Order: sequence, then structure tokens, then C-alpha cells
Amino acid sequence: MSAAHLPAETAPRRCLPPLAPARRTALRLPEGSSDAHAHVFASACPLDPALGYTPAMVTVQDYRRVMDAYGIDRAVLVQPSVYGFDNSALLSALAALPGTLRGVDEAYRWRRPT
Repeated sequence: MSAAHLPAETAPRRCLPPLAPARRTALRLPEGSSDAHAHVFASACPLDPALGYTPAMVTVQDYRRVMDAYGIDRAVLVQPSVYGFDNSALLSALAALPGTLRGVDEAYRWRRPT
């Protein structure tokens, strides 16, 4: 949901960061496990003014620690809606961990009519 769908007096929700263990946990996923849907954020990238929530800035390095803690080998990052059509945060994260991360961007679904 974008802010365009919210009543004018409604402020975007603030999201808390995920609770990530500080180190490897006793709960280990099977070898070869993949996370099929994750988001990362970069404070250097501007947020879309029509955002529907305000994210906690979870970087690709933060997410890598989560992967290591649980034994996740691969992950699919999904373009967060708060960046609108700017995929620079997603592309930067994918470049940081080549071979480990893949990306999905559904901007075509939100294309503005011409």
C-alpha cells in the first residue's frame, strides 16, 4: 500500500528492524537453504515521498549477519516500495553479495499510465 491510498491525515507507519541474533544460533536451517523474500535498505538512497511506511535501515551487511546466524545460503531481495522506481539500493545490495543474492523488482505493476 502506498501513501496515495491513505487518508491525508495518516502518517506512514514506522517499521521496527528485524530481531537478529548477534551470532550463530542453535536453530540452523538445512544446508542450501534460501530466503525467498527479504528487503534491505540504504540510507544513501532517497525514499519515495509517497511511501506507505518508514523502514528501519537494515543494510545488506545487517542482512548478511542474519543469513550467517541461521545458515541461509542464498536469498532473494525484493525491491521495497518505499524507493518507488529507484532500484539503486537493490542493485547495490546485489553487487555486494554476487552469487548469494538475486533480486525481484515489480515496478512494472505500479507503472503510471501514459
